[in-house]
Amino acid sequence: MCGPINSAIGYDLDFEVKRYLEELDSDSILSSDNKCSINGVLFKIDVKTGKTKEVKRIIY
Repeated sequence: MCGPINSAIGYDLDFEVKRYLEELDSDSILSSDNKCSINGVLFKIDVKTGKTKEVKRIIY
């Protein structure tokens, strides 16, 4: 995943929570937060067993 840190998939977090709780029927608002990040997970898999050998969290 990548995008603004304080957002809900790129949209303004506070507005999206209010929209959900109050069941508002309005368009989403894009986040204006300039602080972005990239997050992911790297898995090392044993090819013989198919089991995960290692999990590494990636945050940049």
